[in-house]
Amino acid sequence: TPASIPTSTPAFFQVDENNTLKYYSGTETDIIIPEDVSTIGPDAFKENKNISSVIIPKSVKEIDSSAFKYCTSLSSVGFSDSSTLKAIGSSAFEGCSNLSSIRLSDSILQTDDTSLQLPHTIAKIGDNAFKNTALAGSICFYAEMVFIGQNAFENTNINKIILDPSSQVKLEISSYAFANCFESISIELANKDSSLIL
Repeated sequence: TPASIPTSTPAFFQVDENNTLKYYSGTETDIIIPEDVSTIGPDAFKENKNISSVIIPKSVKEIDSSAFKYCTSLSSVGFSDSSTLKAIGSSAFEGCSNLSSIRLSDSILQTDDTSLQLPHTIAKIGDNAFKNTALAGSICFYAEMVFIGQNAFENTNINKIILDPSSQVKLEISSYAFANCFESISIELANKDSSLIL
């Protein structure tokens, strides 16, 4: 049964006139981003050692650079099932060494499945975005995805990439995006498996 996540006091969130979350000053471990936020700004939670989980609402379209960088207690991230997220910036989750779960959910995240569930709407993942995290298993990139930056998933334990066969756009995977993961990563497309070195 999913545990309950307490809602953080709104005063702890500094949100500007453009609905960008600039800074979080609270001490809670389980965070729910306010519904009116459209961007989680650069360094908004950087080096926060208290956060263990965060729920990101459907209103958020961008997670900017280094937003959660070095949040070493962060273990789970949840997105609304109707998420509109378009971009994850460079180093957004870099160095979150305990981050092992990403799920589409409005409640606390489940960890009984190794697959990582990014929102279907994501188009770009920046350089080093998930570098040096504990992500493992398979990850699916949907039809909107066009760019994965350098070293984006370096030093994780991802072993399978699932590509959406309905995609009509070219997906650019930059150098070393999956460096130091597994010697070989399974690439799955339209129920056909192949294996290559990345």
